[in-house]
Amino acid sequence: MTLLTMEESALALADRHIVEALQRIALQEKRVHDQQKYGRDSSQSEKLLCIMRDILCSFTEHRRQIEEELERERRLLKPLGP
Repeated sequence: MTLLTMEESALALADRHIVEALQRIALQEKRVHDQQKYGRDSSQSEKLLCIMRDILCSFTEHRRQIEEELERERRLLKPLGP
């Protein structure tokens, strides 16, 4: 497996992680909303939501780094002249 292929696989995995994180965040936002709607304490749910959003930021940054590395690899493989 080439480095380029590994980076492409890593990018696909990072994309999957981001999609799953967004889905989980949406569910947690609904939980917070429902707890508030029914007058329940939502403080712990809100803390968890903040943590989940921080993790999403980390996932997004990691994806950006993978994209940069992928672009470097593609430039190295590109022929230099016409």
